[in-house]
Amino acid sequence: MSSLELRSTRDAGGPALTAVAPDFTDIKVANRSVAELFQEQVAKRGGAPAMYFKSSGKWNGISWQQYGQAVHRVAGFLLAEGVKRGERGAILSYNRPEWHIADLAIEHVGAIVVGIYLTSSPSQCQYILDHSEAPVAFVENREQLAKILEFRDQLPRLRRVVLISGETEAGDGDLVVTWADALATGDRYNSEHPAEFAERWQAVGPDDLATFIYTSGTTGPPKAVMLDHGNILWTVASIEKTIELRPESAEEEVTLSYLPLAHIAERVAGHILHLYVGHKIYFAEDLAHLALNVTEARPTFMFGVPRIWEKYQAVVEKELASAGGIKGFLARWAIKQGYANVDKATRGEAPSSAYQRADRLVLTKIRTRLGFDRVKQLVTGAAPISPGTVRFFWAIGLPLYEVYGQSEDTGPTSTDRPGYVRLGTVGPPMPGVEVAIAADGEVLVKGGNVFRGYFKDETATAEALDDDGYLHSGDVGVLEDGFLRITDRKKDLIITAGGKNISPSNIEVALKAQPYVGNAVALGDNRPFMSALLTIDIDQLDSLAKEVGEPADMEKLARSEKVREIFQKGVDAVNANLSHVESIKKFTILPNDLSVDGGELTPTLKVKRKVVNQKYGSQIEGIYDT
Repeated sequence: MSSLELRSTRDAGGPALTAVAPDFTDIKVANRSVAELFQEQVAKRGGAPAMYFKSSGKWNGISWQQYGQAVHRVAGFLLAEGVKRGERGAILSYNRPEWHIADLAIEHVGAIVVGIYLTSSPSQCQYILDHSEAPVAFVENREQLAKILEFRDQLPRLRRVVLISGETEAGDGDLVVTWADALATGDRYNSEHPAEFAERWQAVGPDDLATFIYTSGTTGPPKAVMLDHGNILWTVASIEKTIELRPESAEEEVTLSYLPLAHIAERVAGHILHLYVGHKIYFAEDLAHLALNVTEARPTFMFGVPRIWEKYQAVVEKELASAGGIKGFLARWAIKQGYANVDKATRGEAPSSAYQRADRLVLTKIRTRLGFDRVKQLVTGAAPISPGTVRFFWAIGLPLYEVYGQSEDTGPTSTDRPGYVRLGTVGPPMPGVEVAIAADGEVLVKGGNVFRGYFKDETATAEALDDDGYLHSGDVGVLEDGFLRITDRKKDLIITAGGKNISPSNIEVALKAQPYVGNAVALGDNRPFMSALLTIDIDQLDSLAKEVGEPADMEKLARSEKVREIFQKGVDAVNANLSHVESIKKFTILPNDLSVDGGELTPTLKVKRKVVNQKYGSQIEGIYDT
């Protein structure tokens, strides 16, 4: 493994330590805009399949040529609506071909894409539509349309909503048109103005804004991260150097789209990277069918948040634990060989003969059953993950790489990649990216991926971007031989009543790795000791009920002394690796899991601490009053 370039700048009064990637290079961007990139792929790939969606139990393909025609038609509709360069177009929908088509149509006319989370409340939709001043919005169905109609009188700039699925109703007035009507309007406009579409997309350049990414808002209202076409193209060019997907082998490459496209992670990994590489993308039916859809698509590359990987791990480990006889013995032996081989695997060394036998007899069957038999790389990001979960995937022969970043740097800051893996870190900086650690421990980022600022918020922009061009991430971390380790969110650091600074995220990751724990929230800010709110993992509810011999009722199990004893063992196991001041002295099991719909989690499953503290204030006070 080649060494990373490290530079100390403490004496110069700048960041305490900086690191650049081992494969640091000036990133060459071939296209001027996302629109030009897309048009290049359409011309190159023609009738080759681009996207697959499932309907009536069958996967249906869309070619690149059909993709290009659809974008042309929807762009014609936007031109007919008078959408100007620099105006905004919003999308409120689950992942589907129309999301990508609408996104690209908006960018082709020089406008700016605004994604809205499907789980957003009516008031949140109103805030984003009003803040972005979007004149046009695309919505998936009437359920999502109802959110906009509820606040229609507070959206004076919104003049048209396209209903992707479903029909208009009498009360919609002139505001709502169907997807089919939009396509027909686009056809008429393009026929009457045959040159305008090409003129508009060819005029888009790298400095033009491409999208607003509204932060999911763990505290306060979301901010609109402004990313231009240059940010996006620079980022995917950098990503290409860290993955094994290549444009020349795109016909064999497959990914699955299922995380929110309003979030920067899926937007880059599930959409823009698809345009850059030219591989096939399958749209999952929904999260409930994700495991099935994975086995059908058999992806070669897949991105997921930690909770996805934790659930896969729990399923496999449960089956291994319950397997009996020679089959169970062989499976557990194989997993043991897998764990023994992890260090070799992460270093890229040849496996032992024992591992090769284990892989042939058992591990390859596990991967095939999961639908991961063709996987080259799995990627985890958007939240901290337990090192134990990462080791598990490496043990069964699936390289799981951690990526770290944020919306403000177009997704990735650093990542593991072949030849540069150190478990427990988030890898070296991305190619072309410089990472620095400030004197107070904050992670600073510089590169072509760093955003333009926050829309309508100069104060927040000035706080995030300094005069030297560094993005202040808000995260605390350390550099270890050039590998970045994130220790916490700067604002999430807990300061106990005794004045001790404690990182809650690492404690929470360890707690969530314990049997039957769904979510964990560490507490202790301005309190005499650390405590936690724990929830029961809904996917393990039946197993837990069976173990304690009680009904599978979450509220009753949360009050069960037998369940509390199991959770206490898990807490004790975590405390064994913590200092005295970090140790969880007391905990409460909530009668429900935390959720996006409940408002306690962001769409990428990060805890909204302010919401949790407010919603479960009585339970928290109960911990400290006893």
